[in-house]
Amino acid sequence: MQPYPNRLPLALLLGALAACGSTPSPRASAPSAPSAPSAPSAPSIPPSDWIQASPDFQRQIGDQAARLPYLQKTEDFVGIITWFVNAGEAAYPALLEAAASDDAKVASVALTALGETRDSRLVPHIQRIPWPPREQRKLGYERARCLVKLGEWSSIGLLVEGLRDEEMIARAQCFKALYGATNESFGYHPQADESEREQAVVRWEDWLSARQLDPMVR
Repeated sequence: MQPYPNRLPLALLLGALAACGSTPSPRASAPSAPSAPSAPSAPSIPPSDWIQASPDFQRQIGDQAARLPYLQKTEDFVGIITWFVNAGEAAYPALLEAAASDDAKVASVALTALGETRDSRLVPHIQRIPWPPREQRKLGYERARCLVKLGEWSSIGLLVEGLRDEEMIARAQCFKALYGATNESFGYHPQADESEREQAVVRWEDWLSARQLDPMVR
């Protein structure tokens, strides 16, 4: 088998976002100016923490946040994630609010964008958001991926656990995050047969056990 590529196809990586939560409403039935979905209260973020947007730019941020529940196509996911990353820290409050949404798809997109900022200042704010319930395992993986990208490794064990997920896309996402953080593969291939994957997962678990004393992982 060929060595696992450094980057998975973008459609494969983002395709799972649409599977987080219920099927989105068709664009034709969405209101012309949709409101953001109901969400738990976002963490309290002192206004001084982030650069403040101008009133006009704040309206743009709000408009983009309101689109999140209605995304359907891969290019829409890619476009809005890129938009929020390029918007910089002025968009952080909106993304953190979305990351606390009870709509798993909205939360997943927001966590993906937050992770792509690589801004470690976000870590304590994300940690104050309640962890997704066990049945929302894909959202849990996304949050772990986000934190690892921001340099916080305490949940990396969840990504190792995700290497055994029954869905190939979920396994691939977990592996990509692990490989990106460690530059290690231990022979793991998300598309390999179960017995081959299991041998590699055991090597990942051995690696994780050996790292438990490292303050980055604890």
